Amino acid sequence: MTEKAAKAKSASSSALHSAELIARISQVFASSKSLETTLNAMVQLLRSALGLERCSVMLVDRENGVLRLAAAAGIPEQFWPDIQIPVGEGISGRVVYERKPVLVSDITKSEFAHAAHHERYSTHSFISVPIIARGNVVGVLNANSRSDQKPLGRQDLDLFVCIASFAGLAIENVKLENQNETLSKWMEATLDALGCAVVIVDKNLKIRYLNTLARKWLSVPAETSPVQRPLLDLWPQLDGTNTLGRIREALAGKKSSVVAEILTFPRNVSAEHEVYIAPMKLELPFEERFAVLAAHDISSSARLDAYKSDFLALLSHELRTPITAIQAASQLLLGLDAQKNCSDWEQMLRTVSSNTRRLLSVVNSLIDLHDLEREALQLVPHQADIDLLIDDVVRMLDQDIKKKRLTVHKELEPVEAWVDPSRLSQAVACLLDNAVKFSPPGGEVRIQLRRVDDKTFAIEIYDNGPGIPSDVLARLTHRFQQGENVITRSSGGLGIGLYLATQLVELHNGRLELLSEPGEGTTALIVLPIEKGPEFPQG
Repeated sequence: MTEKAAKAKSASSSALHSAELIARISQVFASSKSLETTLNAMVQLLRSALGLERCSVMLVDRENGVLRLAAAAGIPEQFWPDIQIPVGEGISGRVVYERKPVLVSDITKSEFAHAAHHERYSTHSFISVPIIARGNVVGVLNANSRSDQKPLGRQDLDLFVCIASFAGLAIENVKLENQNETLSKWMEATLDALGCAVVIVDKNLKIRYLNTLARKWLSVPAETSPVQRPLLDLWPQLDGTNTLGRIREALAGKKSSVVAEILTFPRNVSAEHEVYIAPMKLELPFEERFAVLAAHDISSSARLDAYKSDFLALLSHELRTPITAIQAASQLLLGLDAQKNCSDWEQMLRTVSSNTRRLLSVVNSLIDLHDLEREALQLVPHQADIDLLIDDVVRMLDQDIKKKRLTVHKELEPVEAWVDPSRLSQAVACLLDNAVKFSPPGGEVRIQLRRVDDKTFAIEIYDNGPGIPSDVLARLTHRFQQGENVITRSSGGLGIGLYLATQLVELHNGRLELLSEPGEGTTALIVLPIEKGPEFPQG
């Protein structure tokens, strides 16, 4: 065989070896999951296949302006944390700075001899190639041959340039995956923060996406994938609704629409929803149409609107009635001779006084409600005689009691406790006022004060009124709730008295219970601590 033929055969064999190595490297990049695993598998394969002393990948730490070791074969792991090369210094640092590969045939005779570390390695020749991703140098691929082997040459450099391009693609893919994962988490968080159920379906009405609330409403566990499941299999109650019709229209390319209707979900929960449906078209790479559905439960908003309407009706009634009485009494006073009509004057002044007090009570209740909502209502506690406090409340409502000819039975055991007398009086007055309002003319009200034990006492207020159904009783201590219809009610009030009383009792570390049966009357029970507890608000 001639020398020329021998060289050709050698070149052909070397090229085949390089091609096989590139193929194996490609398999590594295709099969590995994480970047760390991929890069370490790559350098191990290169070191083994080429008989290298060392092979490594260093990545750029842009924040600190240095290269750090990301993967290595032939470098003891205890040295990894200490290997940092400033960008622009040494072989690798210069490669990053100049963006050009470097081939050093004999490192001992080069300007980089000081970096050869002869005490650790028998380095002979050296290759450093920049790893580029999206036009930016993100790292370097390094290789050192052993001194007892043939030096690395131009063909090896070409091979490493090719492999570095694979590494750049791998790093870019990892970055894109991380970005996609971050964007996906942001999208999930954004869609969950909307407070509505979001469903995306394809042209075959198969689910492509559900957010957390949609999963909950459709009873899809978090660990279960709903993708490619037919929408009507998960949500059969949707069939025949206007919403489904609008979804089909969106899939046909029609514009966005809004539907307001009562929707039933798999758990047989029905509520009024406002549903936004929009078409979505993507190139994947072929065109595909989707429909995006966002369902918002508006039943709670409707209830809140109803509460507001009822409250405004109550408020206008509560303010108009005393204002009308004051106005009428004032006009009569202007037309009376005080000397000749002394008794009429006195009656008119009482009317003005009682209705002014009623107006003040409405305003004070609204102020207290506002303070409670802002957690700004503070107690001023001290030792007080609870039996005397109850007597004062009864005297305050004496006119209303006499007006209905009620009999009040009091069983008051002497009790001294740590309370805010003003606020506890307000709570007791609310309960006694309700008892007076709902007692029939000539009826009876019973008030009992007793010690439950050494640490607590109880106040019971009973009336022999019509009683309260259980479904109404459960909501009476909520804001703006009354036992009667707003329009047909026979008693006054804003529907915040029991709510205020409950909150005031709870501020005292106590509890308020309502016990009632239709036709059996109603008992309001307050249970409070006698002594000041460790969590009792400071005065």
